[in-house]
This record gives sequence, C-alpha cells and structure tokens, in this order.
Amino acid sequence: MDGGDGMSGIALHFGALCDPIQKQLNNQGYALSEKDDARFQAIADAIIMLELHDILPESVVYKAEQKLMKMICSAESLAEKDP
Repeated sequence: MDGGDGMSGIALHFGALCDPIQKQLNNQGYALSEKDDARFQAIADAIIMLELHDILPESVVYKAEQKLMKMICSAESLAEKDP
C-alpha cells in the first residue's frame, strides 16, 4: 500500500507474514519513534487478527489499512534516516 500526502515514496505491506512496519520503513530510508512504531504495529496486528478470524470483511480491512497508512505517513516522528 502506497503512502499519500507527499509520502508517495513509502510502500508498506500489512499481513501476518510481512516484515514489521519499522523494518519496512528502515529498508526505505525512514524511521518512526519507538512509541509510534509500537502503536502502529499493534494496530496493524489487530487488523490482521480480525481479518484472519473472519470478523472484518476484506472491504473494511482495506479501508482500515488505508487509514493506518495515512496515520503512519502523517506521524510527526516519521523521518528520513541519515545515510
């Protein structure tokens, strides 16, 4: 899923077998604070858990992942890492 709002260079994948959010961001030259990383990862894990147990339909999961992506891309702690 690509980020919006000027962060179109960020692409994250959410899922049980995907790398953690922070690792994906680090691989793309970005980083989050530990606090935001823990919060966003918990949200992503919750969305996936609800999807895996057929509590949320795919359409709702997609919208939730879009919202999460916007939250991540607009986080004040999101910053480019020094090379």
